[in-house]
Amino acid sequence: MEKTKQTKVFKTIIFICFFLYLLLLIKLTIFRYSPQLMLDIFQNRNMASKLNTANFVPFHSIYRYLVAYLSHHINTNIVVVNILGNIGALVPFGLALPVLSPRCKKLLPVLLWALALILSIELTQLFTGFGEFDVDDILLNTLGTLIGFCFYRLLSLFYHKLMK
Repeated sequence: MEKTKQTKVFKTIIFICFFLYLLLLIKLTIFRYSPQLMLDIFQNRNMASKLNTANFVPFHSIYRYLVAYLSHHINTNIVVVNILGNIGALVPFGLALPVLSPRCKKLLPVLLWALALILSIELTQLFTGFGEFDVDDILLNTLGTLIGFCFYRLLSLFYHKLMK
């Protein structure tokens, strides 16, 4: 009985953290500007300008950041935020979802849910102008989800070995 209660408390804490994480992710990716600036962006940017700033070519932005970084034409922080930040942003998703959902113990469901989240964010950025659509963000976020899921599997293995 005690173990079941501890498991419920643990899952509740993970769920609350996961919910807060999703709110933070949405805040940082979509609602990062002030309300007035968001209104200005939404009213003043037409679809053509939104499409002009979008990247639909895989690895284009990643390549551009790495070349600029290696040739010392870009600040290291910009590279870290854009490449490592996009990877790190979805690591918690790949780690927490299998803990919270029995249906997401395998990689494919986790990746499908992550892809739904990532596409929702990227398409919202594309159609609202609150950020820029970048196919490389989708690739990097997916990699982050995969890394998070690998952490989940490793922690799961250690946990089961400890319980034996």
